[in-house]
Amino acid sequence: MKDDLEYSLDAENSLSEFTETDYIVYVEDKNDEFFWGKIFSIFSKRKTFSFRYEENITGCSILDEKIEQIKSGKLNNSIIVARDSDYLEYHNKKTFHKNILYTYGHSIENCLFSKIALDLIIENYSRGKISKKEINIWSQNIHDQLQELIKLDIILQFEQRGIQVLGNSCDRFLTSFILLDKTLEIDNERIDYYSDLCSLL
Repeated sequence: MKDDLEYSLDAENSLSEFTETDYIVYVEDKNDEFFWGKIFSIFSKRKTFSFRYEENITGCSILDEKIEQIKSGKLNNSIIVARDSDYLEYHNKKTFHKNILYTYGHSIENCLFSKIALDLIIENYSRGKISKKEINIWSQNIHDQLQELIKLDIILQFEQRGIQVLGNSCDRFLTSFILLDKTLEIDNERIDYYSDLCSLL
């Protein structure tokens, strides 16, 4: 649930009593609440959870503060933080603690949109006009072409340049977005241009 109130540490440590749940789980936003709610309902059926996020703050800065408070013991065992892994693993910044959870992939989208799920979506929307072989070739091409951008994204984040290469979407690197006509392709010239631009920073 949306929660823009500020609590003292004592109040925060008592929130689970107030909500009559076993745990308070801090997440990034409403989408994350839905995703993590499903995960907890599948894997932890005997416990109860109340989810919290701040609507007016994007990113994980608040969650990272909570993680530090959990690590230091200022927040007790009734508080959980569940967040995207982002590129933390590449920068050796993941915290290993039983009350701190990360997505397996970069973000919740990487967990939701697996290759199997994407294959099924393409098959359904194309009504069988695109073969599995074509889907696999297309998928591998996209994967190969985006590797340089992913590496660039990791480096720029590590160097804290404040620039997102891919952000929430790779649309700007596509030549077109008409899936049924099989014209969804990556524009290599745009990738090269963006890579050159970022190398100048």
